[in-house]
Amino acid sequence: MVAEKTVTDTAKAGGANSDPTIEVEVVYARQAAQTLLKVKGAPGLTAGQAIEQSGVLRARPEIDLSVNKLGIFGKPIKADQSLADGDRVEIYTPLIADPKQAKKKQAASRAAAQEKTEATANSSPTSSFPASSSPASSSPASSSLDSKIS
Repeated sequence: MVAEKTVTDTAKAGGANSDPTIEVEVVYARQAAQTLLKVKGAPGLTAGQAIEQSGVLRARPEIDLSVNKLGIFGKPIKADQSLADGDRVEIYTPLIADPKQAKKKQAASRAAAQEKTEATANSSPTSSFPASSSPASSSPASSSLDSKIS
């Protein structure tokens, strides 16, 4: 579900017919719901101002700008970054786990599973015949054949 709303900052824009305004989007996404808010403001509008004007901080109280990182189209920015018309300010959720640590843990799990598989394979018999005799040398026909050849 995507919530969409447009917020206009006419006080900063100097009224309806004076300075040109820019329009930007403020986006915050969680697994259960996504929020997309459009904000209009004066040129020079910063990411922090756009976030504040959008109302997303009131709608999503879990957002903490001292913790959550910001970006414009996937590129990291600071809250004081000036925006251009058409920018999409993204509020990122904090990572649950460090990606490097998660990858190391996953590799260790795979290695442990591989060792367990190899240990199981090495403990099972590879042949159904006893090591001391083979079927060809124990048959009476082969022993009489060997004596005729010699």
